[in-house]
Amino acid sequence: MDETESSLTEPIYVVHVEPAGWPAPLRKAYVWVEHKLPGHVEELWLSDLGEGLARIVCVPFWTDGLARHDVVALDPAGGPIRVHERSGHRVLRVLFTPTAPTGLTEALVPVAEFDGIPHEHWGDQFIVFDIAPSTDPQDLVGSLDKLKAEGHLIWEWGD
Repeated sequence: MDETESSLTEPIYVVHVEPAGWPAPLRKAYVWVEHKLPGHVEELWLSDLGEGLARIVCVPFWTDGLARHDVVALDPAGGPIRVHERSGHRVLRVLFTPTAPTGLTEALVPVAEFDGIPHEHWGDQFIVFDIAPSTDPQDLVGSLDKLKAEGHLIWEWGD
């Protein structure tokens, strides 16, 4: 491992004091996700709560064990993020196969939105859904299972 790689094994916090369109102050935490996506770092948006705590305000794509609205403790020395309080939200991840027909992301979004399930996507191949504790994802999971059986995607819970 060279110096660049070793410097990315811990989160790096970047504070946005006056972010456009977001409640200030926001932080970004960069988390190394080598175990899932070699050579990549995930950017997590955090709402600063003070006293070393922050709330995750995005849906984590690759970071296992974190979900939107979880409260995390930030190490002032730049050490790993630690979960302080779980929100009860879950992350449902979907990766489309290279042979999947185009437009599947757009087809799944109305199913999720009908049940009030927020989502984020990364290009056309990857989408994540934020499943709140009060949300029943049965319709979405049914659609995903059908597309999985057809060989168009794989999906998993990010717990």
